Amino acid sequence: MGGPGDDPIIDILIHKLSVFSPKIDGLIRELDKYMPQDQLEKLMNWFSPPPLVQMEIILTKKLEELEKDAKDRGWDLDLIKNDSKEGKRFGCMTVNERLFEAKLLEVFDLAVNKKDRKQLLEILKKVELSDEQANSTINAIFLNPRKYGYE
Repeated sequence: MGGPGDDPIIDILIHKLSVFSPKIDGLIRELDKYMPQDQLEKLMNWFSPPPLVQMEIILTKKLEELEKDAKDRGWDLDLIKNDSKEGKRFGCMTVNERLFEAKLLEVFDLAVNKKDRKQLLEILKKVELSDEQANSTINAIFLNPRKYGYE
């Protein structure tokens, strides 16, 4: 349902949890700057990964390959490395798109049905809404739930 522990990649990128090792988790975050999450998820079976040493080699090689390709295309690698997607991952998405991408839509719907404002706020912050945006979204849903597909 998108909660912590459901998906190793989501745990690292969205929930900011430690999953494999600091080095491997860091490589995954770096790879996320160069490739869409769905492609990252296809690199290997994250639920039954190879040994950590082999995993680190695979991820390092993939990162080097992507960095070389980006450099060959004229990308500013310093800008990419310093201007991570963190904080911009969901930039041009609607709230529903953000929740879907983060695999938090079902959890969000359950929290709306329970009228759990605290949990809704936590979920919306995970998809990079500010406190003001999150509270405005929650207020709009509670003010007119039918408009948003609830009740």
